Amino acid sequence: MRLEPGSVRGAALARTIRALLSADELPSPVDTRAVIPPTSEAFVRRVANHNVWIWYRATDVELVLLSATSEPPNPIDSEPVRRRLEGRPRLERSPVLMLTTLPWTPD
Repeated sequence: MRLEPGSVRGAALARTIRALLSADELPSPVDTRAVIPPTSEAFVRRVANHNVWIWYRATDVELVLLSATSEPPNPIDSEPVRRRLEGRPRLERSPVLMLTTLPWTPD
């Protein structure tokens, strides 16, 4: 995915990341739990009005931004994905590049 500096799409991505950082609770009802190929899990939030998806993990103390993609997620609750995951061990590490780890403290 390519983002031009100062673009509307880039600004929307930044707004969505700020919303993740200021959220009282993660994941929120607008987020989707999805599979990161091959079998790792993360939460995904769509950037409003754009075909941009932010993949993240969150704990009580940090927000880990995994990736931003132009491909929509395959929700883990879908039957085909659930069948593929049955019996496979859950991976603790993501096979995608971690962009950054930011401190996160809910207000």
